[in-house]
Amino acid sequence: MSFETGQHVAHYEILEVLGDSRIGFGYRVRNTLGDRVEHLRVLSKQEDPEAVERFLREIKVHARLTHPHIVTFYNAAEIEGQLVMTTELVEGETLEQRLEKGPVPVADALRWTGQLLSALQFAHEHGVIHREVSPANILLTDRGTVKLSGFGLAKGVGDPQLTQVGTVMGWIEYMAPEQIQGAPLDGRTDVYSTGAVLYEMLTGQVPFICESQFELMLAHVQRQPRSPLELNPELPAELSSIVLTALEKDPEKRFASALAFQSALENLAENGAPARRATPATAPAPPVDRTVALPPPPSPPPAAPPPVIFPEPAARPSQIREVPAPRPVSPGWSTPRLLLLALVTFVVVLVVFYWFLTLTKG
Repeated sequence: MSFETGQHVAHYEILEVLGDSRIGFGYRVRNTLGDRVEHLRVLSKQEDPEAVERFLREIKVHARLTHPHIVTFYNAAEIEGQLVMTTELVEGETLEQRLEKGPVPVADALRWTGQLLSALQFAHEHGVIHREVSPANILLTDRGTVKLSGFGLAKGVGDPQLTQVGTVMGWIEYMAPEQIQGAPLDGRTDVYSTGAVLYEMLTGQVPFICESQFELMLAHVQRQPRSPLELNPELPAELSSIVLTALEKDPEKRFASALAFQSALENLAENGAPARRATPATAPAPPVDRTVALPPPPSPPPAAPPPVIFPEPAARPSQIREVPAPRPVSPGWSTPRLLLLALVTFVVVLVVFYWFLTLTKG
């Protein structure tokens, strides 16, 4: 039995029919006792024992998770023979709806993924694995924050296995290899799915695009995804590497926890990497230097190389002798010597003249 707009059921007024989901039919309702608008979901398949058990398990799991980035659980009851649960009504859109518009800016993708990982880390610490992390279960509020919903496949430690062997439930586009293979799961399963969601936010496409579900499951198990940097060259290389680490086939090679994944993204954001391209198309032009350069002062002449001195062989004791210092060589005639020369010349001239007179008289 379904409800109609304007109908009053117990203390809920039906405001709007939101639509059907895999488990339950959704309505926007007003809690007349608390005067609060809520999201009411009704289990649509009461005749299916597994569906009833899964719905009850979702109520128990969701009821113990109170976190700023997890949709708040309000109440569960049976109304007119139907199981219902009410949760916080998030005003905004799903990430799935946002991705229909194209890739998400890096800064938004890092912020939203960090909030998502914070919610998952809280769930893991309380023994809950979400198992269905996908854009359809990630709500974006009008305030630009993330709210994780869709705990229909969530499983706590010790909860019985409800899915039959060989049956795969959930969004295969974001499913971890071990989940497809039916191997034991832990928090790293949600790390893989979150990596696939981040991959789509950054590149605009899921890690693997295949023609059939079987081929898609095989790709998650065997194939390596293309590097996000190859699909979006604007991405920082470090971010591309982080995404590929989250998408490792072997859980041992992934981030050990949602917190480790979150820390890697936070460190990247703190270092300013989202603002840098991995390989810039053109290098920025160097700043123009408008200062007037003065001519450089003349450089001093190069210094003469020092003389090469070869050491003389040491003389024997018998060969050592004293060498007198050379006399200084006069550069020219001094004044006293010129006077003496003039006097001598004068005397010689007088003697010659007297001799000449004597010969003449005789």
